Amino acid sequence: MDALGQICSAALQQYLAHGQARGLDTAAALQQANLDPGHIQKPDTRIHGQDFQTLLHALIKQSADPLFGLHTSEFVQPGSYNVMGYIAMSASTLQEALSKVSLYEKLVGDMGTTDT
Repeated sequence: MDALGQICSAALQQYLAHGQARGLDTAAALQQANLDPGHIQKPDTRIHGQDFQTLLHALIKQSADPLFGLHTSEFVQPGSYNVMGYIAMSASTLQEALSKVSLYEKLVGDMGTTDT
């Protein structure tokens, strides 16, 4: 078992999209993290937390942007978070969205939990 948990490959696409938009060498970052570019395109692929962390460190180092993660929010798509993203978008309030997110967040990953 991965001590840092796992994340679905769909959720890491926003980081790669932001990196590509900034002109970063995302292929090199993927290589540093030992992630196969073809494999991570499959939405049901699970990425080990350590590999995800390595990818983020590589992208942040290239970008020299300490808020890199925050800036990736521009690239979030409904599918980025599987069915949980669509459920959250259909909620009429933030509280309703958060209450539903906690039910389905393990579909996206198990690197943390939401508490309402």
